[in-house]
Amino acid sequence: MLAQDQADPREAEANAWLHDLTRFMPRDALPLGACEMELVEFAKQRAFEADQLLSRGANMEQLERYCARYGVEPPAGKTDAGRAKRVACNLWWRRALRRANARRSEHLSIQLGLVHRRHGLYASHDAITRRREQKRRNRGLLEALAAINELGQEYTLQELADLSTSNPVIRRAELMVRIAGFEHIAVGLECAGEFITVTAPSKFHPRHAKSGKRNAKYNGATPSTPATICKPCGHALPPPWRASASARLASAWRSRTTMARRTCMRCCSWPRTRSKPSAPLWPAMPCAKTAKSWACAMR
Repeated sequence: MLAQDQADPREAEANAWLHDLTRFMPRDALPLGACEMELVEFAKQRAFEADQLLSRGANMEQLERYCARYGVEPPAGKTDAGRAKRVACNLWWRRALRRANARRSEHLSIQLGLVHRRHGLYASHDAITRRREQKRRNRGLLEALAAINELGQEYTLQELADLSTSNPVIRRAELMVRIAGFEHIAVGLECAGEFITVTAPSKFHPRHAKSGKRNAKYNGATPSTPATICKPCGHALPPPWRASASARLASAWRSRTTMARRTCMRCCSWPRTRSKPSAPLWPAMPCAKTAKSWACAMR
């Protein structure tokens, strides 16, 4: 045991970590271990209180403070009236609470070293379990609902979803067909198809990939923070493409998994020559039969 006159050199670091943790997790926020039933009840209470605030003439600034009190980002919208109605809706609170709790839980897992190459490669085990439970609930709902067409044929919504891009196999096949299609268009325009990978610097990674040890350069960034580095990436492109490229890169960061957002992949076309293209502008595209055969081969 250390003497009373000796201070633990790790005490200041631990206090700073706890301070950041309390700032990241508000006192009145929904507990991270809350089940779905507790989340639904919590959302109903928050929506009821927000409706009471609106009835007493609360403005949007007061509603934003109310959302921040429970660790939820205020809703986006074009008008304050529409945003206020969302705050008073328990369905909006359900979505917002699920999103906020998932982000806080994953950020805490990253800080504790539970997400890296030697443990959870792209997401924590808790995030994977939560996602599987969500998919199980969604599948149960779709299997309980049925649709009848004009011919009297009845199918469950899950059967119809399995035939659409909701099916991961079909969605992957569609992605491959899109990439091949853009490559055909690039050849017709005498352009070269480029597959670009943008990786965030080491300061966005809390752990070293090989050893799994703490990274001294880590700046405490959350999984959504690297989206800010996408804007400078767009300035390297020609002027007509800068605005759209930056927006698409930022969108790609948000669409990927928690840790995989640190690597963003986009397929672009880069001009090879400015001369008039000798090939047809729109070359022959893969037919539906070819796309279907690709999908069958990937099953």
